[in-house]
Amino acid sequence: MIYLNRERLKFAAKKQVLDRTSGVMLVSLIYILLTDTLSTAVNLVMTNPITLIQNQLMSSMNSLMNQYQASGGAGDLDLTPAYSAMFSYARQLLFTPKQEIVLFLFLLLYLYTIVMSYGYSDWAMRTVRGERLSWTSLFDHLWLAGKLIVLELLTLVLTSVGLVFFVLPGLYFYYSFRLARYVLLDRPDRSIIHVLRLSMRLSQGYKRQLFAMDLSFIGWVILNAFALNAAYTAGAAVNVFVATLLGELAYLAVAVFVLPYRELTAVNYYEAMRSKDLSMSKEATTHS
Repeated sequence: MIYLNRERLKFAAKKQVLDRTSGVMLVSLIYILLTDTLSTAVNLVMTNPITLIQNQLMSSMNSLMNQYQASGGAGDLDLTPAYSAMFSYARQLLFTPKQEIVLFLFLLLYLYTIVMSYGYSDWAMRTVRGERLSWTSLFDHLWLAGKLIVLELLTLVLTSVGLVFFVLPGLYFYYSFRLARYVLLDRPDRSIIHVLRLSMRLSQGYKRQLFAMDLSFIGWVILNAFALNAAYTAGAAVNVFVATLLGELAYLAVAVFVLPYRELTAVNYYEAMRSKDLSMSKEATTHS
């Protein structure tokens, strides 16, 4: 393992973001509008049935908790009625033509955002490698959509399995596959299993450094969330539409810098780790 200079890699990413001729912020703005802003607009028009089910579960659990506290907290708290009520509500809600269509639309939106996030990662990777790309390059990997979705869902499942056992196993799996998206974009002809193995090999010995990299952006993430919540709260006095609009504008104002900064830094890490991996470098030569 070789220590990667986080400050240098982040500085290179920040320099590229702030370069007015690079078009990084413009492409990032378009990407956010096509994903986050679109999702926000859809949520204004219709409500995700899964959200309704989650809200119903939380309401039932709060009710049981209040009853438990009112009774003096004697014995164990039984949450079974809350889950039973949730399943009953879900059966009634989901098996109606209208909600089935809504759920299908939200599923399509979710899969679309997955594919677009890989398009953004591909654009970031090619930008770091010196290409000057327009925003239309975000769609260059649509032909690979099926494979991208499978990889994303598989890594999500594996990470979730790790989290079932505790936080550390979940983090281990997450950072084992942290670079899988870049590997697949580099090697679209490889199988999903091969991509996961390459990601595990590349991240071996670097998981703590990758974790430190992600953690170093926590201040920006908090700032972004604070800006969104403050603007939303300010607009809530008028109506939901104004609150959502102000919240989205505040989010965009910060995210248009933070998002490419984080993504280009992650790509710089990938490039540095890939160059240290002799077998992958040899494979890159063969691939080209």
